[in-house]
Amino acid sequence: QMSTTPAATADASKMDKYRKVRSEREAVPDGIIRVNRNIQARVFIDQVLEEFNTNNKETVTLSSLGEAITKSVTIAEIVKHRVKGLHQVNEISTIVIDDEYEPIEEGLERMKVSRKLTCLQIVLSKKAPADNTVAGYQEPIPDSEVNPDAGPEDDGRR
Repeated sequence: QMSTTPAATADASKMDKYRKVRSEREAVPDGIIRVNRNIQARVFIDQVLEEFNTNNKETVTLSSLGEAITKSVTIAEIVKHRVKGLHQVNEISTIVIDDEYEPIEEGLERMKVSRKLTCLQIVLSKKAPADNTVAGYQEPIPDSEVNPDAGPEDDGRR
């Protein structure tokens, strides 16, 4: 038996009697890089550059949730200034994540707390989309603004 509680009604005073159950996240499909707020942007920038420059990928997708969204926008902007001719399509959606909690005191039921998160997918591609009037489309920046040899962007911020 499990009770389901919307995040807004999960009483904080009761939550100290529960421990979050680590959930298995689905595997990330090939060509998608899941941006994490706890890992430095430089790591993801290097990963995207390797996909385009070493692995000759046509398209790379950055996927981020919640607080990681600003980081993925920064990563996309830096990569566009390092790789010529990248088209960008931004897709925003909302997903619901169910967090499970197990009681650390006897007599309590497992609990599920649902929360909504904003999801941003940034598709960077060497090819223009079939329909460049699609919402969220940005054409490549001028070649004159691209410098493949630009140095590390990490200035100590995360």
